[in-house]
Amino acid sequence: MFQRLFQIQFPQFLQDKDVVSIFKTCAFLYSTMYPKYKFKAEYSIETFVFAMKTKVHPKITKVRGLSWYDSCESTYTFSQAIATNHDLTSINFKTARIGTSGLITLCQALQVNRSVTTLILYHVFMSAPAVTELAQALELNSTLTTLDLGNNQIGDSGAEALSKALQVNTSLKTIDLCINNIGNSGASAIAQALKVNNKTVSCLSLQQNAIGDAGALAFAQALESNTTLTTINLELNQIGEAGVSAIANSLELSNNKSLTTIRFGANPIGDTIGVTALVKILQRPNVSGATIFLNTPKIQDMCCIS
Repeated sequence: MFQRLFQIQFPQFLQDKDVVSIFKTCAFLYSTMYPKYKFKAEYSIETFVFAMKTKVHPKITKVRGLSWYDSCESTYTFSQAIATNHDLTSINFKTARIGTSGLITLCQALQVNRSVTTLILYHVFMSAPAVTELAQALELNSTLTTLDLGNNQIGDSGAEALSKALQVNTSLKTIDLCINNIGNSGASAIAQALKVNNKTVSCLSLQQNAIGDAGALAFAQALESNTTLTTINLELNQIGEAGVSAIANSLELSNNKSLTTIRFGANPIGDTIGVTALVKILQRPNVSGATIFLNTPKIQDMCCIS
């Protein structure tokens, strides 16, 4: 019964106080039945769309998509609404099953929306057409600062599409691309964008992908000129001694003063050359505050060096 509560077609003659009361009731029931989600100021797609249609609503800044009732149709209507909404700042569609058409219409709306700063599309099964549409949206959007595309298996082709957007995007600061089956070519494309064009991204996660030494070498070259990246997460990849040595040498020879955190955990860096390269990073004055996280079996005594 509660799952249908958000889908009720309320009468158009409701006054402002009635809508506010309905919103508060929905939030109370949700937080009581599903406390782990901490609903509070986040509203369902249907509730948000209803409020936008009637133009009688309190200021809504956050919307959460829920997989058990979201549909392509509701997402399409939602996308139409956010195209002109100026209050919404956060969209959380984590694990929502909205399909390719729903994702495409959402991305199209983001081309013109000028208020949303956070977009979470974790594990939404993004297809290649959806990634392409998102990349096109990022080329035009100038307000989005945080993007979470984790666990979508976008692969190298998806990473390459996003890298083209990063060459022109001027707002994104935090990007999470963990668990996306990104290999060396995808990583190299992103690194190239950070090397030549992008001057805003400060935090990048590529955790649990398929990046090897070639990808690490591309990031090493990017770090020679990039001055905005402060945190990079390369845990759970396939980076060996050559890759970590390339990054260490790059930081040693360049004038990079921005990078403060590097995560290399669960990479086959070895216990000799790889460790020596990491120590070299720590010895540089410019990264005296850096933190290197390791959990390589043979060097567990160096799991956290700061």
